[in-house]
Amino acid sequence: MNTRALLLGLGGIVVLGVTQWVILPVFDYRADNASRAERAGRRHASLQRLADDYARLSQSPAARTDAKGRSLFGLVNKEADRLSLSRHIEALRPGARNDADGAERIEMRMTNVYLKQGVQWLHALESHPGLRVENLTLRRNAKNLLDMDMALSLSGGGR
Repeated sequence: MNTRALLLGLGGIVVLGVTQWVILPVFDYRADNASRAERAGRRHASLQRLADDYARLSQSPAARTDAKGRSLFGLVNKEADRLSLSRHIEALRPGARNDADGAERIEMRMTNVYLKQGVQWLHALESHPGLRVENLTLRRNAKNLLDMDMALSLSGGGR
């Protein structure tokens, strides 16, 4: 009877050990994998939404060009390069759209520009048919140079 109790005790310890060090870790591993799979699924769905948004935005009016193959971003960058003003452009972003007229709009900020450069810049922009400076704010900065905030639009046709 003594050996039988000893064997039952050892068997119980073995069962407890197998449960503690084999069976429970397997269930924990499965639970961790399930939560990792769920997080990966959510990240994948988020990336898919971003890809769909990118595809939709790349076909938006800001990305398209007018009838002559021009885009407002392209014209602004070309003129800034031509007048050596690219380094003065601090911000250039799509502006509020009014889909009724179909015009592409951007808002931009230029800093540390001499008055002569600012006038040349505005003249260069206004010389493009369909391109309009809709809003312009000029401020003198601490260096006694101009900071310019402006809203530009490009319609498909002429002025």
